[in-house]
Amino acid sequence: MATIRNFLSKPPSSLQTLTKLDPLISPCSTSISLFSRPKPIIRLKTRREGFVARATTARVTRKVESDERVQQVHNTEEFDEALRTAKNKLVVVEYAASHSYHSRKIYPFMVDLSKTCNDVEFLLVMGDESNDTKALCEREKIDKVPHFSFYKSMEKIHEEEGIGPDMLMGDVLYYGDNHSAVVQLHSRDDVEKLIGEHKIDHKLIVLDVGLKHCGPCVKVYPTVLKLSKQMVDTVVFARMNGDENESCMKFLKDMEVVEVPTFLFIRDSEICGSSIDGEANILCATSERQALLTFKKSLTDHSQRLSSWVGDNCCSWKGIGCDNKTGSVVRLALGLSFGDILNLEYNDLGGLSFLDENLQWLSQLSNLEHLDMSGVNFSKASNWLQVVNTIPSLLELRLSSCNLKCFPSLPYANFTSLEIFDISRNKINSSLPDWLYTLNNLTHLDLGGNYFHGAISPSIGNLTSLTDLQLAYNQLSGPLP
Repeated sequence: MATIRNFLSKPPSSLQTLTKLDPLISPCSTSISLFSRPKPIIRLKTRREGFVARATTARVTRKVESDERVQQVHNTEEFDEALRTAKNKLVVVEYAASHSYHSRKIYPFMVDLSKTCNDVEFLLVMGDESNDTKALCEREKIDKVPHFSFYKSMEKIHEEEGIGPDMLMGDVLYYGDNHSAVVQLHSRDDVEKLIGEHKIDHKLIVLDVGLKHCGPCVKVYPTVLKLSKQMVDTVVFARMNGDENESCMKFLKDMEVVEVPTFLFIRDSEICGSSIDGEANILCATSERQALLTFKKSLTDHSQRLSSWVGDNCCSWKGIGCDNKTGSVVRLALGLSFGDILNLEYNDLGGLSFLDENLQWLSQLSNLEHLDMSGVNFSKASNWLQVVNTIPSLLELRLSSCNLKCFPSLPYANFTSLEIFDISRNKINSSLPDWLYTLNNLTHLDLGGNYFHGAISPSIGNLTSLTDLQLAYNQLSGPLP
């Protein structure tokens, strides 16, 4: 895999390109089927046989019909004049041979393209027509047919050998698309301007990042073009070639794009996801990232367990898990195993100690399902239970060995979806609260190693899903109902 730094000193081919892409386009999921490329390559020979147009037996002497918009050129002078006349239009040149079956097969499709792509000029060069056309092929370094070259402003910008109709269409659309619904971006300023234009309407922006000479980028583009027309009311599609100029390349580097094609999903001025090789990478929300960073600032972290908590995508941070579709943080797992805990001082387990009494940052993770902070010193966090009660999505709560000393009262439990509850090996000195018996979905309850006292209520019978109950090393009295 080539990095951006490597790419700056190497030709475009050094940047890894991908042949498969199935990007997630939120709010619509769209499968992008790519086109397979046949490999019919025939060496060019000088022969004067006829060329079959439209899969008929018509010879090369048959003039190309004017309505086909394909101009046949017979020498270098005509070729250069056609490029000059086209100016900055895309010019597609097919180099063919009269004896080539594949040349005959692809030509009718090029004719059809010429009728629909009014901003593209199409030329045909029969390499074995004469010594003049042979000389032209030699100058352009063409020795196999069918061969397609793409020119703009008299400069060759792309070429392909042995391609099929789908690939040809992709190339033509990719290099000649000037008037489609896909916005062409040429700098970082263009990106920022586009984002600014859609702050009010909140449209999703899908930015297709590629390279000028990237086969997979070309392959996927017809589908991007199609989607841009189908989803014009809800999604804005844009395209940028990273190797167009320095500004584009710097943008790719800043976005950490090292493979193409890459799709960046932008909404409300934030990158909310990306897709590479069919894998959608959803980024966490800014509010959730800020909440986690607030938590990090409140900790002493001598062992550097949170050293990965940098950058915009908190979904990639160690101990953080996100929903694959929404990007919401659903798992916060910083807990240590039991074996780790035994080897550490009780008052600063795992090298993490919470220095703030306020756990309110946790309520920002409103979709959290799994919270494991076992071994984190929460001795100063007196409101931990009230904050947990604001997260009804919780399925798992593990706060073992957190130096908790109290079990705050609650009027009711709002996290009744909870299935696993572990607050073992703390210093909680209280009776068992009534709300505990309302957690009907509990399958695992571990209260061991505390100072719980008093009787166990018959209401424990409400916990019909319970399969694992740990009460050892407490001061509970009376029988188990």
